[in-house]
Amino acid sequence: MPAAGQIPDFSQNTALETLSLAQNQLIGPVPDFSACTKLEKLFFHRNQLTGQIPDFSKNTALVEMSANSNQLSGNVGDFSNNNALTLLHLHENKLTGPVPDLSACTKLEQLCLHNNQLTGNIPKSLKSLSQLSTLALHATQLEIPPQAPLDSDGDMFYDNREAVASFLAVL
Repeated sequence: MPAAGQIPDFSQNTALETLSLAQNQLIGPVPDFSACTKLEKLFFHRNQLTGQIPDFSKNTALVEMSANSNQLSGNVGDFSNNNALTLLHLHENKLTGPVPDLSACTKLEQLCLHNNQLTGNIPKSLKSLSQLSTLALHATQLEIPPQAPLDSDGDMFYDNREAVASFLAVL
């Protein structure tokens, strides 16, 4: 039976390394995990969570975060201190604003921000992400760079390192 209700407060569990609450019936805001400084993997995709993405700047050990398929709103958030991050899935939410500078996330392999209400230009700082092998920016209101290679559906979806590199080269 899936879990229901709100995500409980984990601020006293400072040794927490992995938390998977995916595919439940969780509602309400994402709590503050800043005291969980050893947190490496956080999965709460496919729920009905609302509100903004909290500050994860103190979670410098964070390697994977999947919060897709919720009702999260506001900006993508600041991940500039999360240089261990390899996976960031925030697609299928109600996020707005620009794509933030993620250049400090040099180990990032998967960045999925599609199906949001993101706007503006794609930051040139994404060029520094040499490990990126999946980049999904389709179904947003982001400006498509001139001469950007698009997938067969005319979208900004790239699922291998070569395709990502081709796209980033035109930024």
